[in-house]
Amino acid sequence: MLAQKFDKRTKEGKELASKWEEKNADKIPLTDDQFDSLFTMRESVYKHAGAAKMLAKGEAESSLYWTDKITGLKCRIRPDWLFDGVRREVV
Repeated sequence: MLAQKFDKRTKEGKELASKWEEKNADKIPLTDDQFDSLFTMRESVYKHAGAAKMLAKGEAESSLYWTDKITGLKCRIRPDWLFDGVRREVV
């Protein structure tokens, strides 16, 4: 979410800023520079052939569950990105 700019010298600007801050209290706004930096990083990643291929198809934040064969413990993992081609069974 990109941070909004308001003219807090005016009554209207103060009201708009207050409403925006209330609506977005649980979020961390990005400055223009932060947004530009993230956009540049994203472009750089997608220019890398290997990374672009891995990110072309897959699932974000999928939970995987299994029971460890040695300990019997129940396990879980939630990778940020699971790209197609990764084996889904736990060995």
